[in-house]
Amino acid sequence: MPYPRLRALLLAPALLLLLTPLHSQTLDDILRYSEVNPLGTARSLGTANSMAAIGADWTAAQGNPAALAQFRSSEVTATFGGLLRGTSNATIAFSDPSIDGDAGQFSDVDFRAALPQVALVLTRTPIASRWTQLNFGFGVSQTNRFEENIAFDGDTPGSVTDLFLEEANGFYVDPAFTVGELSSGQFPAALAYQAGVLIPSDETGSPEFYFTDYDDFRFGPEDPGPLVNKRGKIERRGFQSNFDFTVAGNFEDRLQIGATIGIVNSSYEELNRVVETDQTGVIPVFDRIDYRRTFSVEGTGVQGRVGASYRFSQAFRLGLAYHSPSLVNYTDNFSSSVDYRYTLDTGPTGDDATTTNADIIEYKIISPSQYRLSVGSVIGRSGFVSGELNYINYAGAKVRFGSEVEDGDMLEDDYDDFVADNLQSAVQVRAGGEVNIDPLQVRLGVEYLGAPLPSEKAAYGVSAGVGFRQNRLAIDLGYKLSLRPDRVYRPYTIESNATLPANEQFPQPEVTYTPTLSMFALTAGWKLTRVGR
Repeated sequence: MPYPRLRALLLAPALLLLLTPLHSQTLDDILRYSEVNPLGTARSLGTANSMAAIGADWTAAQGNPAALAQFRSSEVTATFGGLLRGTSNATIAFSDPSIDGDAGQFSDVDFRAALPQVALVLTRTPIASRWTQLNFGFGVSQTNRFEENIAFDGDTPGSVTDLFLEEANGFYVDPAFTVGELSSGQFPAALAYQAGVLIPSDETGSPEFYFTDYDDFRFGPEDPGPLVNKRGKIERRGFQSNFDFTVAGNFEDRLQIGATIGIVNSSYEELNRVVETDQTGVIPVFDRIDYRRTFSVEGTGVQGRVGASYRFSQAFRLGLAYHSPSLVNYTDNFSSSVDYRYTLDTGPTGDDATTTNADIIEYKIISPSQYRLSVGSVIGRSGFVSGELNYINYAGAKVRFGSEVEDGDMLEDDYDDFVADNLQSAVQVRAGGEVNIDPLQVRLGVEYLGAPLPSEKAAYGVSAGVGFRQNRLAIDLGYKLSLRPDRVYRPYTIESNATLPANEQFPQPEVTYTPTLSMFALTAGWKLTRVGR
């Protein structure tokens, strides 16, 4: 086993539900809560969120708090939006291309409404001071959305029953299960036993091993098993938002500095379903298995940001910002169910088992810090061009557990090592601009988001928008399309493959897909009477 110090902890009933996939789920969590992909204001969205050096925009001030100092009048803004998120070209196949399969290809989309941003900016011009502006900002913004659908359907060797088999027979953890424990527990192997998937080698309290109807039809350890149809769907939804308080000052209309304290709030849900069917009837007894898992995650924490920008001239502005790691406490609720249909000599029958109460796991994630460089140029009254460079070291993220977790320090070290070994630093580049065609403003933008995993490709996006300003009223529309091609998702993870010989490894299905995300935003802004002229 690659992480031997986890063995004692994994045997605790409260954490056994996280066994599959334990470390992979950790990487997913860290990436989910560390990435920033704001819907934001429509003006910023139209420029691919590249306006930190230009300023006078709430989303720009989230990238660099100094951008708040560019506001000249008090203002209230609200953004209404939607997301069209889904999967294109999802293909399921076995990880070993030498083994035949029948992979299907599917696409799936889902629309979600959103309220990305509501903010109030109050401006003040100090009297008899070289500070031309002292501004305060209060706002709630969604910094990321977690909507994603992955649908797949295809025939591959191997079965989700192998997942339960490796756990019950101790391939990944010490074999410590008995028939009695399996008949009452709530961890995955226990549910499989209660549903009739796991069959003991004898009826004693301590059988030598367990087997399944699928595995019993393999002809030797090198046989991957017959093809079964695998179809399923992963539905993910949720958001991460910040309630920010920002203060920023503008010194002689040259130097801007700002700072933000933010309260982070996360909410995430995932429904993961895998259905396997012996459509050709080649496997005796085995007919169909339906394995469902449900995650529900809530988190609350804090984060800080500081930034500065300098206007060398209208033609050149430069900004620097630092985003501290966010410290967020998360609570996971996890439940699962197994429904197994099979045929005996007496005819078709079946059993099912469901966790009666969701297990609750509490932990902290310390996200990686971020360093941002922004540049901009205002071209008279014709418009502007802008760009941002963002550096994130995902490998520096940390996971922390409470005192109630036995051997928590050792577990944290294991997680930290695993994160450092599997994640990498990434660079994000955004560029955009605005052209003023009175009374309209037209915007375009592009972005490149480096991949946090060495095995993944970078994401990229294109943006467009239009705005209208008349007296105190501002109306903006924005759109962005983002793609991250050829991502890989495993419907279930066979952990023991890392330790078993190649000819004894369980087949591992993989779904390759391209997530697509279209963001739409409409922002309405109203300038208030300037405060303290």
